[in-house]
Amino acid sequence: MGLVDDRWGLRPAVKLVGQILAALLLWATGVRVGTFGQPVADFLLTVFWVVYITNAINLLDNMDGLAGGVAAIAAAHFALMCSFSGQYLVGALAVAVLAACLGFLFYNLNPASIFMGDSGALFPGLHAGGHWDQTPVPGQRHLRHLDGAGAGAGAPHF
Repeated sequence: MGLVDDRWGLRPAVKLVGQILAALLLWATGVRVGTFGQPVADFLLTVFWVVYITNAINLLDNMDGLAGGVAAIAAAHFALMCSFSGQYLVGALAVAVLAACLGFLFYNLNPASIFMGDSGALFPGLHAGGHWDQTPVPGQRHLRHLDGAGAGAGAPHF
């Protein structure tokens, strides 16, 4: 969707529908928030959070190094949390996103020669939004989803 938007341009409503569909795909594959214990509330929170964080990273792509830096910080946080909790395969995805963001930052720091665009900013945003509810705080089962891992993904809205 981001590539199509960068090449030909999409209306914001179409992009929002695409982001909601991506969040629904995450929900369908088991990536979901389990905070409330109520399926409807958890579903709404999952879809809202994924779309919210995806757009937060996308909107940060207007300044040199900001979107890539924030996405790299969130990915580093997820990689650490995954390594502490023994989720090495999930952590490998976070390390790959971290490496891609750090490699991109070389060209995006002031003065930027390139920007992510929608095709580059939507995936790190989707990663941050979707990875959040799959990363538990090691040894703290009751903190899952809100406190520790949510702090890494929540960085873009500050």
